[in-house]
Amino acid sequence: MTLRLILAGIAGGLIAALLLTLGQHILELPLRRAALELAGLDLPPPNKQMDALILRNIAFGVVVSMLLAAIYVQRVPPPGHVRWREAALWGLAGFVALALLPALSTPPSLSEISPEGRSFWWLVAAGGAVFGLALLAFGRRWRWFGLVPALLPPVLAPESAIEAEDSMLPPGFMLVDLGLDLLFWLALGLGTAWVLRRMSQAVSS
Repeated sequence: MTLRLILAGIAGGLIAALLLTLGQHILELPLRRAALELAGLDLPPPNKQMDALILRNIAFGVVVSMLLAAIYVQRVPPPGHVRWREAALWGLAGFVALALLPALSTPPSLSEISPEGRSFWWLVAAGGAVFGLALLAFGRRWRWFGLVPALLPPVLAPESAIEAEDSMLPPGFMLVDLGLDLLFWLALGLGTAWVLRRMSQAVSS
């Protein structure tokens, strides 16, 4: 079972990471490079930028896909037969907790490296969102109190967490960024479920 989880995580993470990288290459990177040119900042070599994106997306995708595979196996009997609706909901929950709500505190940055203040508030927003959504999903008497940690960080985040240079990003950049994140998380949820189902069918046949 452990080997199956690892293989499912690798396969599901690769599927989602490649989809995200392709979308970033086509839609997001041209917008970011155009904004960097307008800001008079140094442009990284395209090949180096793509290599960094691919490695980062694959590493993050594989780790999260392994976690999802472990959750699917624990929550769904028999192992690997997760329902598509539940898989999509897990992916959507990941998008809300680690992309949408943190973006309200720290919108996408023009720079590849986030400053310390931005990173801190992203961690605060993501941690609060994960805890709040978990309480909403699995809590009983205190379920609705999960809204507090989920929604409080975007309200408390100071304006200093957003750099002035980010005002030079195109108006639609945040929508593109969030749209690609949504695609990534749905691909993680559904792709991991599909790989587990295929592996389970191969073992039983």
